[in-house]
Amino acid sequence: MHCHSQQKNHKSPPSFKVGCPPRKKFLREFAEAFKETFFPDDPLRPYKDQTRTQKFMLGLQFFFPIFDWGRDYNLQKFRGALIAGLTIATL
Repeated sequence: MHCHSQQKNHKSPPSFKVGCPPRKKFLREFAEAFKETFFPDDPLRPYKDQTRTQKFMLGLQFFFPIFDWGRDYNLQKFRGALIAGLTIATL
């Protein structure tokens, strides 16, 4: 981009005119915003060579993390989470 400087008077700092980027079509802009919002880091990219079932499970784990950490959850962890929740609730 090419900027042009203009000086209005001796006391004000110089101002710069910057051109606007070209407008995108609505559907393209919407699709890009949707993808960036819901898939910011493309979670399935590292699992490109996995089976369809494994990809589905990885997608579920991305949206619902309990499927990942739920297997290791036990009564001791629940007790700690309950105490933490009650502590925050009382504040």
